[in-house]
Amino acid sequence: MVKVSIIVPVYNVEKYLEKCLDSLINQTLKDIEIICVNDGSKDNSLKILEKYSQKDNRIIIINQDNAGLSVARNSGIDIAKGEYIGFVDSDDWVDLDFYEKLYNSAIKNDADIAVSSIIRWRKYNKKYRVKYEDKVYTTLQEKISACFIPKICYVWNKLYKTHIVQNKHFTPNVYFEDIIWLPEVIKSSNKLITVSGVNYYYRVNSGSIVKKTSKKKQQDNYNAKKVMIKFFNDNGLVLSKKERTIVKFSKSILNIPLLKIKEIDSFLIYLLFDLIPIAEVENSADYRITLKLFNLFKIKITKNKKSDDFYKNANLINETENSEKPKVLSCSETLEELINSNKSICRYGDGEFNIIFGESIPFQSYDVNLKNRLKDILIASDENILCGIPDVFGSLDSHNPEHAKFWYKYLYYNRKKIYNIINFNKCYVDTGVSRSYLEYLPSIDHDKFFEELKSLWKNKNIVIVEGNGSRLGVGNDLFNSAKSIKRILCPSKNAFSKYDEILNNCISCDKESLFIIALGPTATVLAYDLSKKGFRALDFGHVDIEYEWYLKKATHKVPVKNKIVNEIRSCRSVGKIKDEKYDSEILTIIN
Repeated sequence: MVKVSIIVPVYNVEKYLEKCLDSLINQTLKDIEIICVNDGSKDNSLKILEKYSQKDNRIIIINQDNAGLSVARNSGIDIAKGEYIGFVDSDDWVDLDFYEKLYNSAIKNDADIAVSSIIRWRKYNKKYRVKYEDKVYTTLQEKISACFIPKICYVWNKLYKTHIVQNKHFTPNVYFEDIIWLPEVIKSSNKLITVSGVNYYYRVNSGSIVKKTSKKKQQDNYNAKKVMIKFFNDNGLVLSKKERTIVKFSKSILNIPLLKIKEIDSFLIYLLFDLIPIAEVENSADYRITLKLFNLFKIKITKNKKSDDFYKNANLINETENSEKPKVLSCSETLEELINSNKSICRYGDGEFNIIFGESIPFQSYDVNLKNRLKDILIASDENILCGIPDVFGSLDSHNPEHAKFWYKYLYYNRKKIYNIINFNKCYVDTGVSRSYLEYLPSIDHDKFFEELKSLWKNKNIVIVEGNGSRLGVGNDLFNSAKSIKRILCPSKNAFSKYDEILNNCISCDKESLFIIALGPTATVLAYDLSKKGFRALDFGHVDIEYEWYLKKATHKVPVKNKIVNEIRSCRSVGKIKDEKYDSEILTIIN
């Protein structure tokens, strides 16, 4: 068995073919076969192949009628005898030690896939498209991210163990076949490595079929990305909103864009000149298009005004939403339930929902285990644990207009997805109980509300579990009524990566301790688990910031000195402080 089979599809590339072949026959790894598939070329490509095959018996020529790139690659896979398989496009070339380095690294690390850097070559100008260091990846999320899928999805800068590709043929007669093929192959691999100091040279050729546009190419691109999005969703992988947005239709004249239709989730966005959004409609509900268009128009003409027009219009749509709505207690009812019982609470907001939907948020990267825990807890039934979701699915009358706008827009895109994951037989409480000030300004008597809130920990020994920099109660009197305060400081970003350590530190505390947790989506899971272990735990993220805003009589989100405010981009990190009382309260710091 040869070490590497190199498959080279060839079609009308007489201008570039010799440079490609020279880079292959002169590889420092000699135990290779070079399978050149002439896909019905009409120029001198076949003659060049025959000339090279006479000089080097490692070159194998397959002649076939023109059937496209996918079929040509499949023909090569079918006869490959190598331990590994690589692909090279016939107008590209590779470093002379390309296959030696990839092969040796793959063998050393027992990896099914080895990946090289990519240099884009355009008329003597070269630029790194991707540059890698030596790394090993084992999880599917790591392997996919390392290959820059979906932003960059190429098959040719990689070496594959033959057994993972020989039964996975490329889809024939389509463009963008790499997008469909590569994720499935990566999923089948045991391990993927990136290798430094080795380059694949990708020629940017303005006459290439890849650069030419056509209606079929548009449709194939759309179809391929739909397949890719499904793959990501089915496998619980991160896919940002930008990457979920795909072009369904594009019309231009002389390379000037006129109209572009982009699809994101179940919505179509119409863009004039690829810049100006002129409409958003539901892709799967034609009967609502007029309503949505009218509503969008109302948004456009009122978004910069201090009026209630938008809010009233959004509220009308929300109240008349033609579906069953979840049962949610009001903010005041939620606080009353907490005061009159010894129950714990875990809460869901847009951040927790976004994690479930496969997205990262500013202070917590997507984690499939976190996603699954959040999904399970959301529908769980336990009489000792209250589960909070936003009280926004019906009337928005109790919310201030700015928050109503946010929630209307969020539900516009996510209502159906939320309804698919909640338990309609369950009575939820309002997640806004710890965010009551700006959320419900001015519909709540906040003087009374915060006094009642403080009664939850009056004369209690409390343990605050918070991100390092949150500093709940520091500089204000929020927890002055507590008997004692201890703190467990956790990472302010990606706290869930330290979940086991956080939980173990918590359960070592006295059973009578009341836990106040402010730790993003991690707090939702932690409050639930602590309650199951016999503790009372309040997932009260943001309560301190809301109290600070209440003390300041703020009318909008403002910075708070020496405290992280994640919702303000410039306030997501803070420096150290000198506070002896605060320092004495710290039980442990988890980095």
